Amino acid sequence: MLTTALFLGFLVLTALLASGSGWSDVLSTQRNELVFADRNQAYGAYQLRREQGRTLLLSLVTALGTVSAILFLPGLFADHTIPVPGPSVAVDVVIDPVVAPVVAP
Repeated sequence: MLTTALFLGFLVLTALLASGSGWSDVLSTQRNELVFADRNQAYGAYQLRREQGRTLLLSLVTALGTVSAILFLPGLFADHTIPVPGPSVAVDVVIDPVVAPVVAP
């Protein structure tokens, strides 16, 4: 659980640090409107940049869902019943003593 919390905290921190707003931000709406002002905005880089946030969110949700399913689904299908031990069977075993042969000098 701690690992999951740390991972989610890392993702949030990464998202906050990556959301810069300046001219160097390729995903900035103002910058893209200026760069693609006299160009075809129906396809290409303009569409990719405009839909990048939605695509990133969709991929993040898909990845987290897949990892969660891989980690937690085996626990749902596991057999959680405690096996009942059978009756114990005691068997008396008699072992004949073995005498080591004496070696003559």
